[in-house]
Amino acid sequence: MEKTLFTSISLHELESKFAQIVEDKIKNLLIENSKRDDTKREEYITREEISKRLKISLPTLNTLTKEGTLVGYRIGRRVLYKWCEVEEILHKITSTKYRRKNLL
Repeated sequence: MEKTLFTSISLHELESKFAQIVEDKIKNLLIENSKRDDTKREEYITREEISKRLKISLPTLNTLTKEGTLVGYRIGRRVLYKWCEVEEILHKITSTKYRRKNLL
């Protein structure tokens, strides 16, 4: 059976204790997340995986590689790509040409 201890503590002390606990938890989560990101950055994926993720055909992927837009790494007969490099070539469209006009 657990014993419960009641003590008087000021509101300021209670807030600082909670703040410290939350800060420690957030720091731990950030450290764990950064470790996952480091391992994910070095992830090599195949041509088929890239074509599925980006929803492009294998000939299009081959063209992007030949143009130098994507860098492929050959191991024997297999061509692999770094996923972080694939993500870097993706750009957000900022042109207003393709935006829908407000019809109001």
